[in-house]
Amino acid sequence: ATALGTRACVDALTNAAGGGGNLRVAGGATRSKLWLQMHADACGRAVVVGESAEAPLLGCAVLASALAGVHGSVAAATDAMVRPAFTVEPGPDAAALDEVYRRVYRHGAKTLAPLSHRTAARPRPAAPQKSTAGLVAASLLAADAAALGDAAEAALDGGSDWLHVDVFDGSAASNGALSSMGPQTVAALRARLPTAYLDVHVGCQNPDAVVDALLEHSSGITIQFESCVDAAATARRIRAAGVDVGVCIAPETPVAAVEDLLSAGLVDTVDVLAVAPGRGGQAFDAAAAVPKLKELRKRFPAVRRQVDGGIDEKTAKLAVAAGADVLVAGSFLFANGVEEGVDALRGAFEA
Repeated sequence: ATALGTRACVDALTNAAGGGGNLRVAGGATRSKLWLQMHADACGRAVVVGESAEAPLLGCAVLASALAGVHGSVAAATDAMVRPAFTVEPGPDAAALDEVYRRVYRHGAKTLAPLSHRTAARPRPAAPQKSTAGLVAASLLAADAAALGDAAEAALDGGSDWLHVDVFDGSAASNGALSSMGPQTVAALRARLPTAYLDVHVGCQNPDAVVDALLEHSSGITIQFESCVDAAATARRIRAAGVDVGVCIAPETPVAAVEDLLSAGLVDTVDVLAVAPGRGGQAFDAAAAVPKLKELRKRFPAVRRQVDGGIDEKTAKLAVAAGADVLVAGSFLFANGVEEGVDALRGAFEA
């Protein structure tokens, strides 16, 4: 396949510039006789191997000599400096490979080109680390657990800025809810989506027992405040690993409870739960969330204000008006189409 790809490139260059000729090569690959013969057969051209195997250095020397006027042009410099050592002619397999190229390879390339171009035209949004602009985080708690990687990728392709990963252990910290996601899930997501911002919410009875296993692959770790023995110590450990620190407060927990953490500058994000922790699909509790968002915006404007639970097109406007700059949504996005849902939520920031 590599040799046929080279053939496609050579043909394209020949069609654009005209002419033909041999294929001159240099570099480490020239040490492989099999590689050279495969390319000669696939391209249907003689492969001329240069004396120097140091292709980058030779290329730089050619350009430098042309720019310095030692040779009148790059072509002249190439003729003078790229001296052939030996030539590999196409062998008896050349005709068969030419048939494969014309009937199979070019057909497949044309079929896949639209998909390749469409994918390249939709780059994923960069994962902001400290921005306070309006962000949308897709909660994977509402995604299909049997195809979590596909759902995560679709969420990013649909415009989500972050992926929100809930790690719940079935304890009181998560209101008895048990999620299918854990440190191995986060590691798998990072392997598949290396540039994604993974916002991990640890709703566990003993968050300290889980945090260390999450540090390597998480972008941000949010601890459930009510279950922490020493939230400040946990926050310091997370930050020391270069990971963003979040603290999540349940509907019954006031902002005053985390005031010391915020005043000490140990927190990047406060996650205000607008529902009881643990389960998706609950209704937004404005009385529990809106006053806290307003207080945080007034007293701690530098801290990112995240709201989680019951977020849809209507409740997003209430949350943003109160000061939210990160909207976590699960059911609304995955049930109605991520791209359309993200666009609707972004409308709350633009209102």
